[in-house]
Amino acid sequence: MSDLSHLDRRLRLLEERNHVAELLAEYCRAVDEHDPEAFADLWTADAVQDIRSRGTAYRGRDQIMEGLESTFAAFRHTHHVPGNLQITFVSDARADVRSDVTVHCVTSDGAHVVVAASYQDQVVREDGRWRFSSRVVLERLGGPRTVPATA
Repeated sequence: MSDLSHLDRRLRLLEERNHVAELLAEYCRAVDEHDPEAFADLWTADAVQDIRSRGTAYRGRDQIMEGLESTFAAFRHTHHVPGNLQITFVSDARADVRSDVTVHCVTSDGAHVVVAASYQDQVVREDGRWRFSSRVVLERLGGPRTVPATA
């Protein structure tokens, strides 16, 4: 393999890692800004979102969107702070992704809640862009952890 083709492959891999990281960032933005259209476009039609703390698995984009609407009803505001991103490419069109998130929330009744979770994702390249085909949400810390108003 020539030096240029090796560098080209490394550059493409870095670009794809960036595209996958952007997918995760867009997920956070779409939820935080209550943007259901953008959120829907992040998923394959047959995707699965498994929220273990709720014991709920949403199958297909329509059910995932119903789950999003229940989240919007439960929380007036959310602010996702993602981190610890690990991306493993399985092929040119599929990657396994692990990440963590801390979410600061204001519930529908005005309580402040902090949730920490891990995401285990499978993402696929579909129609020239990366989308979630599977997301497992593992809540690490959650529930009604009230944050003082001065924090």
